[in-house]
Amino acid sequence: MRTRANVQIAALFTLLTIVASSCINDKGTYTILRKYIPGTFITEEDAELRMAAKKDTAVRVKITDVSVEGFFTELSESVVQHGHVWSTDSNKLTLEAGNFTELGEMPKGYVGKFLSELTELTSETQYYIRSYVRTSKNQIGYNPVFAAFKTRPTENEWRIRNQLDAVGRTAGVVFVSGGYAYVGMGEQGLSAYVAQIWKYSQASNTWDSFSPHTSIGSKPGDFQPRRNAVAFTVGTKGYIGLGENVNGDILSDFWEIDLEKQTWIQIKGLGNGDNPRINAVAFALGNKGYVGLGEFGNPSDKFWSYNQITKNWSSDDIKPFGGGERTGAIAFVLGGRAYVGLGKNYMYDDDGNKTTLYYNDLWEYNAEFDTWTQRQNFPGDGRTGAIGFSIEDEGFVGMGTKTVGGVETLYSDFYMFDPYNSKWIQKKSLDYPRKNSVGFSIGTKGYVAWGYGPFQGGDPIRLWDVWEYSR
Repeated sequence: MRTRANVQIAALFTLLTIVASSCINDKGTYTILRKYIPGTFITEEDAELRMAAKKDTAVRVKITDVSVEGFFTELSESVVQHGHVWSTDSNKLTLEAGNFTELGEMPKGYVGKFLSELTELTSETQYYIRSYVRTSKNQIGYNPVFAAFKTRPTENEWRIRNQLDAVGRTAGVVFVSGGYAYVGMGEQGLSAYVAQIWKYSQASNTWDSFSPHTSIGSKPGDFQPRRNAVAFTVGTKGYIGLGENVNGDILSDFWEIDLEKQTWIQIKGLGNGDNPRINAVAFALGNKGYVGLGEFGNPSDKFWSYNQITKNWSSDDIKPFGGGERTGAIAFVLGGRAYVGLGKNYMYDDDGNKTTLYYNDLWEYNAEFDTWTQRQNFPGDGRTGAIGFSIEDEGFVGMGTKTVGGVETLYSDFYMFDPYNSKWIQKKSLDYPRKNSVGFSIGTKGYVAWGYGPFQGGDPIRLWDVWEYSR
């Protein structure tokens, strides 16, 4: 005896059979009845595939290059090809009509990211992107949602910002924390050495004094005015050390500055002891600061790390610099890696005559594996006394000096380093050449301040101007 319930169940089974079988069309594309997942790939015939992804994202937008990130949330079968398709027309996001990357096979069940590098784009242009897959049955599916991005303009500009005062300064230090730059030390006026720090606000374009050490002088426990020192930041603490005092003594002391309390505490000297030097470089990675190179008599290739937690220095976890001994180099940090390069060293002949060697190389330091890897050489002349800083995922290097045959050249050229493609692009030069300036970045802006300008009347000009760079 057939009950009403039996009839309903039989009818439902028949309906499901019809729906499932109707999913196969005359072009061979198909889907299998399942719960709908957002981002499910669809064919040009609007059939669903058993695979899905999040909306694609442009994670690194440059002038002519862009990195696009996709994320698979489901792959119920393997794919023989996947990637991204892009176009300036959102109606042409197909393999036939647009441009596309080919990232190769992807196994069944993979969940995670995939990255496409789009190159040779047009500057300041709107593009549309979406991911695609090709199955072993030669079915092509597309992300149902496209994303948009606009490449950056080619223009790059320098503009003058408020100066601290009308006193020229050179060979100072800078560190950045909490959206502020802390600039100080160095030499000002006629050979007066500085122990003061000033705080620069990008938002208000103003300078404020920062509490100096309570005891400035040359007695034990005093903080000594200095030039050619180094500085770095870890969290809310700034660190300053090394350099040369007014008597020509090379220093090895280091100081921790609590930026919130505006207090100074002396910590262990470089290497937990007496390792004086000038013209070294410093940078921070994670909760450690790193200091190396520079000279005391002769240039060095040695580096030390400072652990803020243990308050100790160590050279065991960082190998000597891959480029060899040098002084007056530059350093900046990008994407958790440090980049160090340029600078100079000395060579002596059998008679003791000295020749200065200027470098234009660049090395990448990976703290996780403690490795130095040489990258594309800086395209300008080898030099010392240059500046380097980073803005987001790009490095910037320029200015500096080189002396050959007793004739000094001061530089104003400026270059951008793209670590993803390992290439340099020349940018707009600063109007005024200089050496021994301070360079830093806050957010998306870069800054160059102070330094030595061209000689006039036999004396170098100590500069007091401050310049802001917009990409």
